[in-house]
Amino acid sequence: MRPSALPRVLLSLLLVAASLPVSAGPSSADPTGTWRLMKDQDGKVPKAGAVVEITFGNGKFTLKATQPDETVTDTGTYSVKGRQITVAFQDMAQGRRSGAFSRSADTLVLPFQMLSDEPGWSMWMTPAALQSFLSKVPPKPASETMPQLLARVQKVAEAFGNDRERQAMAQRAKANAGRYAGGEAEAWYAQGAIFFMKGYYREAWYGFARAAVLQPTNAVYLHNLATTLQEIGSQGDARRILEWVTANYPNLDPPFGSLAIGCLALKDTACARAALQKAQALAPQNGLYDYAMGRVLEQEGGKEPALAAYRKAYAKGYSGSGKEGAR
Repeated sequence: MRPSALPRVLLSLLLVAASLPVSAGPSSADPTGTWRLMKDQDGKVPKAGAVVEITFGNGKFTLKATQPDETVTDTGTYSVKGRQITVAFQDMAQGRRSGAFSRSADTLVLPFQMLSDEPGWSMWMTPAALQSFLSKVPPKPASETMPQLLARVQKVAEAFGNDRERQAMAQRAKANAGRYAGGEAEAWYAQGAIFFMKGYYREAWYGFARAAVLQPTNAVYLHNLATTLQEIGSQGDARRILEWVTANYPNLDPPFGSLAIGCLALKDTACARAALQKAQALAPQNGLYDYAMGRVLEQEGGKEPALAAYRKAYAKGYSGSGKEGAR
């Protein structure tokens, strides 16, 4: 019998840093090496004192999860075809999983969650890179204002250590500030947008964070920062930013949609439903919101209502990831 997942004592909610499988920079189709778990898609990380490592090589892998007085191990096989990887655990509840993966020099993203057997992805870093990152992450205070949160999020982005890239961004922002109506803040935002589209998510995170710090009431800057955090950052921080945006700009539907997606990732269907109802009221012809509502209904166990929502989305031109509405 497979265990349900790693022991639950290894779990804790992600409070700082690092929801699609992405990594920073160009991707390599070779997972060979030893990687340490940074986070799962749902925001969980190993608790303090716990370490989860996976080592790939020659079509086989080993997993070792340790904390004081407890060690869990497993082995398995893997195969790579292009940017798709298939992993097969021998004992863990993850079993056999296939999907897209990506890696950079210090980061690997795999198509399964490690701290639960729910669908999703997990982000891993080399042991040295993760140790360096965590040593630079500022603590999250018990309470903080929005400007303080934005400043902390910028510091977390700096902890990735991409100093050369960030220095180049700063030079460009100052040089190009006069070309934008929004000045230096918009120059930072423009760079963040370019980096995001090219898949350089760490630099995008930093660009959007700098723009938001400079103009902390700009809905566009805050929304894009939050959606980037949903990709590789903290779902909790993203949610708080989006809650602020939707409260202060209630006439904009995209932030409500993004808030709903984040709440779904956190398994808060009540929050997701409320946000989607606002988004649907503002943009009733946008099938994306019907599709997301289907996700909410499916997560709540309503299979038939979910299919009806998917059909509405399909009728409006949004087919979803698996063309659910066409069924």
